[in-house]
Amino acid sequence: IKLHYWQKDISFDFVALHYLQPKDNQYSWKLENYDKAWTAPSKDRHISYTNLSPGKYIFRVKASNADGVTAARIAPLAAVFRNVLLELFLLSSMFIQY
Repeated sequence: IKLHYWQKDISFDFVALHYLQPKDNQYSWKLENYDKAWTAPSKDRHISYTNLSPGKYIFRVKASNADGVTAARIAPLAAVFRNVLLELFLLSSMFIQY
């Protein structure tokens, strides 16, 4: 996902499929280049980050079922927040003729 400099907030909703006891699924997540560590396991399935600085971030979430078995696969999602100066430079360079 590439976002403009003025888009500083992002939210994620996620779910793991476990049909026997879905209400007991737990999730941990981490936004690389922002969070220092994984969150403690929680039943929350929504997270919001606000006022992020320009840069590249990778959101990762892992799920565990009611028995505490963690999924073998961690789902990543990359997001790039562009810098306002870069955006202005790119816009202004379109009007400069060499």
